[in-house]
Amino acid sequence: MRMKQLISNISVVVVALLLTISGVVANDSASGRNGNASVDAESVTDAEAEGGDDIGAQVPPAEESNAEPRGPRFRSVGILPVQNETRVMHGGEQVMRILLGRLERKFRDVKFVRIDPEEDESYPGGPILLTEAKRLGEKHQVDALIDGTFLGYEVSGGTWPSRATIYPEARAIIRLRVIRTSDGTLFKYYTHKPKKMKTYSPSIRTERELFGRVVRDAIDELAKQMKQDGVFWEPERKE
Repeated sequence: MRMKQLISNISVVVVALLLTISGVVANDSASGRNGNASVDAESVTDAEAEGGDDIGAQVPPAEESNAEPRGPRFRSVGILPVQNETRVMHGGEQVMRILLGRLERKFRDVKFVRIDPEEDESYPGGPILLTEAKRLGEKHQVDALIDGTFLGYEVSGGTWPSRATIYPEARAIIRLRVIRTSDGTLFKYYTHKPKKMKTYSPSIRTERELFGRVVRDAIDELAKQMKQDGVFWEPERKE
């Protein structure tokens, strides 16, 4: 009788131990599954981020910043008188003449028209008002107008030729304004104002020659800026 009772007690203990062991294993398995779920979640997040990069790489690249600008590309331009704010005699007239010549040389496919107030009674001269630009453009059949101001002219050592200087140094300050005649709006201002004077060759012998060279260089720099902005029409280049 006692033997049966002992065996029964042992069976109860064994069953309890088995139940305890099963519970521990079950908890460990659950913990393992939860840990794997956390890792998987982190892996998915990384994969999504990498996938985002891949998707972004498939988007067509944006146009390069150094691509040729389209701009208004005017085919006909009227050149108005340049106002002279310097002490150079007839400085504005000389700058206007050089401006017209340089633009005609650099943009041969554009029609440039000189508009002179002495020949056009409807134009009184001076800086044109934007409200008048459309009317003047229709009269002269031009897409745009350019006027400007001759703001400054400096030569080191006074006038040239100078005994104090072997290599002349000079600079010109010029501001131009491009006006669209279709609606009488201002397209853009262009100002050439170098911080330092430029050194020129001693082969220049006269003050007039130096003036022409300095103004020409200033106009060329302004024309370069206009070309970058696509102000004037140019034929497409065939490669």
